Amino acid sequence: MKTFFFIIAILFSTSVFAQPSEAQIKKDVGNAGVISFRFTKSTGTKQWNEDTKNWEYVRGVEVVRNSDFAGIKLIVAGDAVYQYTGGGGYSYWKFRTLSNKYEGIPNPTETEIMTLINANPTQFFGGRYYRMVDLLEKPHISDTPDWRWHKPTSVEFKMKAKYETMLSNTETEVIEQTFNVRLYRDDIKGSWLRYVSMPSNLASEKKSFGKKTYSSGVPRKKI
Repeated sequence: MKTFFFIIAILFSTSVFAQPSEAQIKKDVGNAGVISFRFTKSTGTKQWNEDTKNWEYVRGVEVVRNSDFAGIKLIVAGDAVYQYTGGGGYSYWKFRTLSNKYEGIPNPTETEIMTLINANPTQFFGGRYYRMVDLLEKPHISDTPDWRWHKPTSVEFKMKAKYETMLSNTETEVIEQTFNVRLYRDDIKGSWLRYVSMPSNLASEKKSFGKKTYSSGVPRKKI
């Protein structure tokens, strides 16, 4: 009896950790327009997806494909995502894009970005600018900017800022917030001219460092 349960346990364990082959992943991700394909990690990862309430297997890949713009190639990095279907099987679900860039077109530098933001800082923070008491860390490119090029004249990425904001006349909170920023220009080789900024709505991209109470009232702005 013990031997029987031991064999069942081995079979169950093997089926649960079965994963798609590299050949299958290449077949699922590759499509018309793909010029080259490579794996960015030596192995995949099994993880729980809280949204779908299911296990998924992900493998990092990078593909180079033809873009919608003549003579310009698009380099896309992301995950091939497979949903667990039971019985040891996984079914290809989607390609989850993490970042992309056009070959030969550099991402904007922090200097270029800050030139735009410094010219109009209230636009970066929006209405929250008027509730800010102190700017503790100026806007800066996130350690994981997730560059996403919409076209050669428009790119989106993540920035962070840390500030103290009013909650009431006597209470404030210190927040580190991630912002989704998008830049625009009129020509592929031209300067960046405009930007829009929106705070991320992901709970993981807004961090509180605690609240402060001022018995005599929140002090005047320091910015």
